[in-house]
Parts: sequence; C-alpha cells; structure tokens
Amino acid sequence: MWGNIAIAFLLAFIVSFMATPYTIKIADKIGAVDIPKDKRRMHTKKMPKFGGPAVILGFLVSIIYLIIVMSIEGTLDLFTEQEYGKKILGILLGIVVIAITGVTDDIKTLKWWQQLAGQTLAAVIVVAFGTRIEHLDIPFLYMIGLNDVVSIIVTVVWIVGVTNAINLIDGLDGLSSGISLISCISLLIIFLIYLGYLYILNKKESDTMLVNNYQEEYPKIEVISGEKNVIGRSKNGYTIYQINGLTYVDDILIVNKTYSLPPDYYPKNTLENAQNVISTCNKCLDKTVLKAFNQMQADAQSIGLNIYISSGYRPYLYQEKLYQNYCLKHTQEEADKFSARPGYSEHQTGLSFDLNTINSNFITTPEGKWINNQAHLYGFIIRYPKNKETETGYKYEPWHLRYVGQTLATKLYNNGTWQTLEDYYGLESTYQN
Repeated sequence: MWGNIAIAFLLAFIVSFMATPYTIKIADKIGAVDIPKDKRRMHTKKMPKFGGPAVILGFLVSIIYLIIVMSIEGTLDLFTEQEYGKKILGILLGIVVIAITGVTDDIKTLKWWQQLAGQTLAAVIVVAFGTRIEHLDIPFLYMIGLNDVVSIIVTVVWIVGVTNAINLIDGLDGLSSGISLISCISLLIIFLIYLGYLYILNKKESDTMLVNNYQEEYPKIEVISGEKNVIGRSKNGYTIYQINGLTYVDDILIVNKTYSLPPDYYPKNTLENAQNVISTCNKCLDKTVLKAFNQMQADAQSIGLNIYISSGYRPYLYQEKLYQNYCLKHTQEEADKFSARPGYSEHQTGLSFDLNTINSNFITTPEGKWINNQAHLYGFIIRYPKNKETETGYKYEPWHLRYVGQTLATKLYNNGTWQTLEDYYGLESTYQN
C-alpha cells in the first residue's frame, strides 16, 4: 500500500514538473499572465499564472494509477463498491469546477465573489457526492463527532479555505511552491502524530477487549407472550413461528424483507412510551438494549472514542414517510437497497439503531473499527455486513446495530467479518412483490 502511494506521489511530481514548461508557454499565448501594476506585486516583470493545469494533470495521473493498481490487487472495486466510485467522481467534478474557475480568473481576473462562488460550488459538489469531514480529532485528547449539518458546513469551509490558501500567490515564480511545501510538511507532521495516536488507541482497544471478555452476559430479549403458531422450517432446520404477528426463530425476533411487523407494533419495555411517537425516538429502544449500549458507550469513551445513537426506534408511519421520500429522490429499486419498506424495518422493533454519521466511511474511523470488533461483547451485531447484500437485501451498513444477546452475537462476530442472521438460521430476505 505505502509503496503504491509513494509511486503515485512521484508520478504526480514528475508529471506536474514536466507539464509546467508547457503551461508557461500556453499562459503567454492566452494572456494568463500577471503584469506588475502596483507596489503590491513582488515581481517586476510579467509572470505566468497558468500553473493549475499542470498540478491537476499530475493529480489525475496519480489517481488513475492508484485506481488501476487497487483494482488489480482487489482492494478496490468501483463496480461493487459504488460509494467509493461516487466519492471519486464527486472529487473529480469538484476539480473540474475549480479548474474552470481558476483558468477563467487567470485570463480575465474574476471578482472576489465570483471566485468564492466557484470554489463554494466545487465544495458543495464534493460534499453532495458523499465526501465529508465526519469528526474532528485532537490527538491524545478527544475526538468530536459531527452531525450531518455541521459535517457539511465544516467540509465546505475546509475545502474553500484550503483552495484559497495559495490562491493569492499562484504565480509561477516559486513563491507558491515554497508555501505549498511548508504546508505539506506541516500536514505530514500532523499525519505522523495521528498515526501515533491510532497506534496507542489500538493498543488500548486490545487491552479493553481482554477486560470486556469477563463482563456480565447480555441476554436475549424475552419473547412476547401469546399463542405460538409454527409457519415452517428454515433451510438450516430451525423452526419459524409467529406470536401476535411477530416472527421468531430460536427465540430471536426476525425482521427482514420476508418477515414484517404489524403496522401497529411498538416496543413495550422502554423508558419512554413509544405508542404515540411520530418520529425517531432513542428513549423508545428496549431497556435491555439501552443498558447494553450505555455500557458500550462508556467503555468507548474511556479510551477516547465518541459513539452515540443517531437514529433509534422508528414507528411504522415515520418509516413509511422516510421510505417514500427515498423513492421520490431515487427509484424504488434503488431505495430498496438501503431503506426498508414500512413494516419491514428493524428500527420499528426497538432493538436496532444507527450510530454516529450514517456513512460508509464510518468503518474507517477509530469508532467504526472499535464497534466492528467490540459490539458482540455487548450483545450487538453489524446487521448488514460487507459483501452480504445477497443475503440481507441491503448494502453494507457498518453503523447499523441490532441487539441479539451476547451469546448469538459472539457466534455471528466471525473474527470481524460478521455472519448474517439469514445465513446463520437459513432464512430468506426477499420482498414478495
């Protein structure tokens, strides 16, 4: 990995270096030069300003190289991991907007608000395609998770700020390159400090795992009382039965694309009455689930991690509204890959919730990695694991947890790769229409 990154860096440098003389010639032909007109200028002769295309060309070559190499190695598949492809496309489109804005400014000298508008548009495009700053780290001290609104604002401001960092000194006279070098070295130092922080964090995580292995057992949720009606057997030989419209296998409540909940169902063993709730409600989760989560949250906080519930219990009507909005924004076929139809959502059980920022990048954060390897100790599973879309019917959701009890969760943990309820019990998860 690090070897490929080094090669990509060298490619970017070589391509940019070789392209710069040509951009200087082009700059002179199209009039993209700065002629000293006042004392504010540090140069005494006309200076070409058309350096951006050389930098962009070097960047594109390095990105293409990494995509090709990672695809060959099998570490990146843009066709199956569409989220990454979407982000890369957003970054490339943002670069195009920045390039157009920069070239236009080099030739015609745009007003400050016109430059800002172009830079903001580029930042918004990048964010819209899924790239966001989801947390702020103070190494060795604290990590601050950002909600969606704050995450968007911070990301846009950061992109615009970085874009303008050398915008006022972009003449090809060596001044901008010097400032850029200082900035890059500073970022490298911060990166190395962060690596040290992650090393210590991971060590603490390992120590915590050893401690947590001796904590109390987190039990299954009690089955509701009522007449048990057997409706069949699974492919793995488990009895499938229903009580008051709820489907169970091995005393585990099953909700997927095959087995639904009654529209009027709501969890009863909760801190807050869920009967008349019209939106998402974290206090309407089952008390056993909340107890396990609170302990997990406290243990995570003890090693500097910040995990929180971003979406807990959802009533039938709220899920219906949410699903309809997704169908309007996308197609129903696309919406079915990441959103459950009303009555088919685990959120309605009061046993499931979403953590932190709902984004596939969550697994790359210290919180996401810790959750992936620790959640089973508290009775939680990653309900929709990676590369299990054909089994669950949903794309990978590292932020979506489901409580099943410590015993079953440990069996499904599978050294961090996670087995699904569908595979373990031999169940289908397919809408009938």
